[in-house]
Amino acid sequence: MVFFGFQNIFQKLAALTFGLVAVSSSASAQSQWTVTMTAKQAAAYEEQKSQKGTKAFAISPDGAWGYTYGKNSAKDAQAQALAYCREHMRKKQRDCMVYSLNGKRVAPAVVQTKKVTTIYKPLKAKDAAKVFGFAPGTFTGNKAAAKAEYNALKKGAVTKATLPRDAALEALLTNRSLMTKGNSPFLLWFQKSGGEQHGKGRGGALLSHFDSWRATPNGLMCMFDSYWDSGKAMGTRCLYIDSLKNGEARVAWIHISGGQQKAQLLQGDARYAAVR
Repeated sequence: MVFFGFQNIFQKLAALTFGLVAVSSSASAQSQWTVTMTAKQAAAYEEQKSQKGTKAFAISPDGAWGYTYGKNSAKDAQAQALAYCREHMRKKQRDCMVYSLNGKRVAPAVVQTKKVTTIYKPLKAKDAAKVFGFAPGTFTGNKAAAKAEYNALKKGAVTKATLPRDAALEALLTNRSLMTKGNSPFLLWFQKSGGEQHGKGRGGALLSHFDSWRATPNGLMCMFDSYWDSGKAMGTRCLYIDSLKNGEARVAWIHISGGQQKAQLLQGDARYAAVR
């Protein structure tokens, strides 16, 4: 579970059960700061202390905070607490830092503060490349052949186990974020053993998971055993990757008629807020 806030903002998010790689934060150093919490940060910290499971609390000298609990590891808890703290920062404010882990203070008495120059917030495509950078590599798909593979999969002529596999394309996608650039963007995060899809709907953030995935030499990328964050099953979903060239991409849902979407393949994990 995670909480985050800035000044009069205090919003509760649903429990999250996925990992997060560490996000980079490089900015010009500023003056030293004697680490102390504001009244609002202290109130949030007291509430977080009562929660169970692995947890972390992060704060900024300029008032932002974020915390997580019920995480699988200390690394996940700290990284996500930082991310949620950063989500409520503004440019030129001083960056967040981890204040405590599992209710025990880990922050030193005095730290050197840093002002951030760029803030990425989830699904803000224009800022993503500035923070994460484009992933190198190229790929060209074959839409007609990918469509035929998808139809064969639907009919049961091929299965998840027998679908052709492109190891090079899968390596290009693994531990990276594929994000579309349209008015209703979505993001796919790929791991060796599965991944997630993040998007936005009328009701707010949308999150789904998939337990496994496979990419073919023709550009068909299928996510198997998908399910919403609520646990409701979604089945198999397939995306067509038409092209990748040093971070610039064009993709389309294979089952939907219509044009392709511009996308970008990012070096790191863009599921959460990050800064430079």
